[in-house]
Amino acid sequence: MDEVLYHERQGFEKYLIVIVVLLSLLSWCLLLFVGYQQICNGVVFGKCPADVKTFTWAVLFVGLFTLVSIAFVVLSRVELKITEKAILYRFFPLQIRFREIPWTEVVKIYLRPYHVS
Repeated sequence: MDEVLYHERQGFEKYLIVIVVLLSLLSWCLLLFVGYQQICNGVVFGKCPADVKTFTWAVLFVGLFTLVSIAFVVLSRVELKITEKAILYRFFPLQIRFREIPWTEVVKIYLRPYHVS
């Protein structure tokens, strides 16, 4: 492996993680409220109220979706490595291995400054 001349890692902003967690909590609260009202209090929501089995599957699905969403946002990051022979990049966890662009394929390259607040 070539010597890495430059390495950069960027992840999601903290506010995005907070938004995902809050939306997940909101969906959990809504699901539990509706389930409690239908199963315990007998209040019907819609034309086809859910039974206990359907509610259990809904809780499992929402729970799994919540955990996957939070894990994806927390673990996601873009990595860039520059070596003498190539530019390597990946978007983890969707790309486990780095993708490579050899310098022979690069036509133009320039630095673009940006402001991060």
